Amino acid sequence: MRKLAATLAFAAAFVLVSAESAYGQSDQETVNVSVTIPQVLVLDVNTNSIPYGTINDNQVGTTITAGTNTVLSFRGNVPMSLAVASATNFFDAVDVANDNTKPSTDLAWSASAAGAVTLSNTSGTFSTASTSLFSGQARGAYVDEITVQYDLTVNWLDDPDTYDLDVVYTLSTP
Repeated sequence: MRKLAATLAFAAAFVLVSAESAYGQSDQETVNVSVTIPQVLVLDVNTNSIPYGTINDNQVGTTITAGTNTVLSFRGNVPMSLAVASATNFFDAVDVANDNTKPSTDLAWSASAAGAVTLSNTSGTFSTASTSLFSGQARGAYVDEITVQYDLTVNWLDDPDTYDLDVVYTLSTP
């Protein structure tokens, strides 16, 4: 009888466990994953300085091509445009008496591009009015680059001094 009672107790426990499993208890939680992807535009330049150095007497009255070019690379997750301008209409001079004497238009630029980029303007002179290099470029990361060459006109009427001009490239949405 004890054996029968033990067997019945075991069978009852098995049925109880099986019934719990059959009706399956569960618990569920939800985790929300959220991310905000901002508008991203990145413009890189290979150099922030175009040194002409000291001009010699054979170069006065001529246009001199810089020995260094600016190489621009860019990427964005939105359509983009690239423009170029000078920060001011005149070169800054070390001697402030010569400020506003050498116009920014004495510096000319020419650009070339490879790959998927089509330039809307390939040359010009610098002024504070922006010139579009391209507009409406499709979004993406571009390994093709834009190379900008600089040509400086040195005039016989330029005062002896050291002159600087900031060139501004702006990558934006069209």
